[in-house]
Amino acid sequence: MGKQETLTLSVKEFCALVPMSVTTYYQMKRAGQGPRELRIGRHVRITRQAVENWLARLDGRPRPPDAE
Repeated sequence: MGKQETLTLSVKEFCALVPMSVTTYYQMKRAGQGPRELRIGRHVRITRQAVENWLARLDGRPRPPDAE
């Protein structure tokens, strides 16, 4: 059985995927340039859709109308 792809990522998983340091992530977040976060209790998660929208925004592409 292969590794199942999760619907959301932790901050650490997101940083490994992008790749960027966790410090850079929080700097971008404070500047309002990070991906949209989902809070589940005390846990911060980032959806795959938020990652795609964030990358599109960095690339200068317009987001789809149904985007966050």
